[in-house]
Amino acid sequence: MDDADEWHNHGRDPSFLYQGTRLAVARQARAMWQAVPGRYPAPHRIAEEFLLACDQAGDRAQRATSRRRRWARLGVTALAVLALVASFAAVAAVRSSDAADTQRRQAQSRQLATQSEIVSGTDGRAAARLAVTAWRIAQTDEARHAMINALRSSARGLITGHTRTVTSVAFSPDGKTLATASEDRTARLWNIVTHEQIGDPMLHTAAINWLAFSPDGKALATASEARVLLWDVATHRQIGTFDGHTKHVSSVAFSSDGKILATASDDQTVRLWDTAARAQLGGPLIGHTGRVIGVALSPDNTTLATAGQDNTVRLWDVATRKQIGRPLSLLNDRGRRPVGASFGPEGGTVAFSPDGKSLAAVGGDNDVRLWDVAGHEKIATLTGHTDIVSSVAFSPDGRTLITAGADGTTRLWATSTLHQISAFTPRNRIGERIGTGIVFSAAFSPDGKTVASGRAGGDVWLWDVATNQQIGGPLTGHTGAVESVAFSPDGKTLVTASDDKTVRLWDTHTRAPIGAPLTSRTGPVVAVAFSPDGKALATASNHPELIVAPPPNTDLSPDGEVQVWDVATHQQIGGPLTGHTDRVGSMAFSPDGRTVATASSDETVRLWDIATHQQAGEQLTGHTGFVFSVAFSPDGKTLATGSGDESVRLWDVATHQQIGDPLTGHTDAVASVAFSPDGKTLATGSHDKTVRLWDPALPADASAATCALAGRSLDRQEWDRYLPDEPYQRICP
Repeated sequence: MDDADEWHNHGRDPSFLYQGTRLAVARQARAMWQAVPGRYPAPHRIAEEFLLACDQAGDRAQRATSRRRRWARLGVTALAVLALVASFAAVAAVRSSDAADTQRRQAQSRQLATQSEIVSGTDGRAAARLAVTAWRIAQTDEARHAMINALRSSARGLITGHTRTVTSVAFSPDGKTLATASEDRTARLWNIVTHEQIGDPMLHTAAINWLAFSPDGKALATASEARVLLWDVATHRQIGTFDGHTKHVSSVAFSSDGKILATASDDQTVRLWDTAARAQLGGPLIGHTGRVIGVALSPDNTTLATAGQDNTVRLWDVATRKQIGRPLSLLNDRGRRPVGASFGPEGGTVAFSPDGKSLAAVGGDNDVRLWDVAGHEKIATLTGHTDIVSSVAFSPDGRTLITAGADGTTRLWATSTLHQISAFTPRNRIGERIGTGIVFSAAFSPDGKTVASGRAGGDVWLWDVATNQQIGGPLTGHTGAVESVAFSPDGKTLVTASDDKTVRLWDTHTRAPIGAPLTSRTGPVVAVAFSPDGKALATASNHPELIVAPPPNTDLSPDGEVQVWDVATHQQIGGPLTGHTDRVGSMAFSPDGRTVATASSDETVRLWDIATHQQAGEQLTGHTGFVFSVAFSPDGKTLATGSGDESVRLWDVATHQQIGDPLTGHTDAVASVAFSPDGKTLATGSHDKTVRLWDPALPADASAATCALAGRSLDRQEWDRYLPDEPYQRICP
């Protein structure tokens, strides 16, 4: 108990108390004393007080340790929470920074796209450089439109330098150089990639009217007045002169080996020249009785073809310089010479075959014309109708063409043989023909086995395509002309629209009407269409408002209204879409059914959101006449419109901006537009009685194509002008 005495003698200093192991041993010894009190001497009073003080100090130390541990745990937890909060804050900060950076880049992209639009009319390559840079900065709708616009712009290939009319252009055989001739008495060479002039101009003493490269691209022939000059392309030096014609030289052409040059002239002759000796080969070729305006040599250089204003093409033996056979007449069967580049002689209703390879056109007469889309060649003229043909459509498999005419007949034609399969003429039970009413509309069922036709008398007929027989009697109920017929997507329902202001639904199996007629609010119903799922029906009638739902491609009459109906309940869906200030002439639904486009005599086109029944964005403006027709491309990204201003315009659906310049060529109102199923061809029909084909397709990689057009990236000076706070990037390879 010496430790207890020592503790007591030092004023009971706590530093003398047992802790840890010594305290544990002391507690164990005390327990033994208490268990066997007679075996060990009892501790004295100071020892008892010492042990008690040790116990109390030990308890205090243990409690302090526990507190420290709790605080340590709380500290660790707090630190973890703080770390988590800091982590969340860091993530939020990064996200906020990323969002700010995204917004900044999008703003830069839109600004560059705007700059591209500004210069697109004068510098197509600069517009392309800005557009593709905008797209690489951020893929905004505005940047995409800027690229498409640059690719479609007439200024994309703008080359300036001549001071008067450019009369002739020619590519070098390797496609790297362009030669141009002008009334400013110069011929110039241009780099195709950079659009920069190569060397100095080649000078004539008079206006140059024609030029041509030699097959090896080393020489260039230019024609001015009655003289032809030969130039070295590398040095731009004159290396030959061909004199002999007495009047204006209108055309020149090299042989495939470059040894012969053929020239055609207003003096009604053609001359052949030895390019090495710079001498004429024999006398002139004489036979045309008018100006010779074209000349070409066959690939084997044995035959020469010439075209003249005497409406003939003549073939010549190059070796003997004698004419081969009789002249070929350029006159058509009406004694008229074909002119221009229009696709066909008649226009009106047009229809693509399902594979997009053929086009059928009717309008203005009793014939139907078929055209090969790729070759722009007329395949056949189908004759048989005895009055104007009003409608044409292909069967779903493309093997059959259906036509409806004012002669009261509906006719089927085999597209493989181009022969008429049958003519459907309504007859009564004893075989007598019923009426002579005009057939306004006809349609195939989805499986191609049934044809429905509607007539001016209000009767509707069903026909079996396989047997060419009418199926039962007429479907009656309308009291006015049936303007439109359509099958539901599953073929189980037929809808008919009439001038009697009603629309009727029919069960195609039982031929019985389904429910009560749907009644137009104000006027004759001129068009009907089912939605892709067959659950909704759109009807068009004469009224200035529009009521819309999701069917595809429906044309409206002037002063048109579209009402949409629930096929199951026969109840109208939604209210009218208003905004046009004049008659609506056409409407089309996007392929996904979410958007409808309407065209009007107020010279605008509007897009509408089907879900909200609200106008989507600004109206499309640019036409200067009644917009007669509108159509979406199959992918829904492009809208085509045709107008009374004789133009066709393409629009970017995402931005509501016009793509490139208007497509011009028609000489009267464009009444119809239609995309081929693959979207690679646009057909337009006009009151000028022509159908024209256009290539509206864009490159698969618009960015790469725009880079190719741009020729190069923005240089550092241009970059700093438009993007002063951004590090320089080389956008195009």
